[in-house]
Parts: sequence; structure tokens; C-alpha cells
Amino acid sequence: MEKQDFAVTASEVQLFCYLSCLLGLYDGRPVSDWGYEFAATPSISPFSTACSDSLEILQFRRFVVEKDGAFTISPAGATELERWGRLSLLSGRTRYLRGATGAATAIPVAALGNGVSLDPQIVRASRLHDSRPLLEEVGLSGVYEQFQALESALGGKVRDFMVPAVVWLSYLLQQEEKGDANVEGGL
Repeated sequence: MEKQDFAVTASEVQLFCYLSCLLGLYDGRPVSDWGYEFAATPSISPFSTACSDSLEILQFRRFVVEKDGAFTISPAGATELERWGRLSLLSGRTRYLRGATGAATAIPVAALGNGVSLDPQIVRASRLHDSRPLLEEVGLSGVYEQFQALESALGGKVRDFMVPAVVWLSYLLQQEEKGDANVEGGL
């Protein structure tokens, strides 16, 4: 089978990184373990300066190649990813990154973005039309409630993090369709 390139935009990289961080949170890891912060901004939500800077560095080092606004990994980047993936700092994130990107096989990326935009913290920030930090402890109560309900609905922790990602985002999207986008708690 021939390897296919997977191209993503910068905003999709932000989306997958944020969703990965949320999956770590769902798994009981503190947000601080992720190593960088996210904000809700009027133009791009979620957004991480560190993530954006990293993408620029990867492009500068030719580990990723940008064409028509989309990024693909270069052969040198694939080799580097394999090396870095063995480090304990990154290996702990791999399962969350796989879960987040794997969700795109079940839900179109645009719908993933719409679902993530319904995250309780992003909804609150968008109502204020201002940039606000995300994933700060004081604002996580709604996310924790949803994740507790999600774990209960799934019958406990699930090893494949794509499953909670798809179920949670599908739930948020269904609530929006029903006109109940302000969903604090319950699944």
C-alpha cells in the first residue's frame, strides 16, 4: 500500500492540538502536562502561539512543506517525527494526537471544528467577542461535567481516544442542532 500524504491547514493543526489536549484532560492528565496554552480568539479558536511558532519552525527546517495553504510532512520530517516520537515527553501525547486526528475519519474536519467551537469555554469566550485564555482551572467545570458524563455513557475509560472525541463532538453538534448549544454537563 502506498503512503498517502495528509495535508492540514494551520488552523486544523491548532484544532487537532487543542482536541488532543482535551483528550489528555479527559484521561485525567492536567492541562499543564501539555506544555503550551490555548486561547479563544475572535478570528481563530482555539489558538496557541507555541503551536503556531512550532509550525513555522518545522516549515523553516523543511520538516513540513506548505502548498496552497496546506501542510504535509516531508520525508525528513517523517524521520524526525519517528525519532522524537520515542521520547517520553512526546510519546505520552501520541495516543491523544491519534485520537484527535482519527476523529477526522469519522467526522469531517469542518464538523470537528464546529464541534470544538461548542466547547463550553470557547462558547463563553465567543459571547464576549474577545481573546480569552482557554483551559484555565476556573473555566473547566463545564468541560469536566461533560467528560464525566461521557465516561459514564461509554461505560468507563476507553483505550482508543478517537471514540470519546467522536462521541463528545457528535453530542455537542447534536445539541447545537436542537438549539441547545449551551450544554453544561450531561450526555
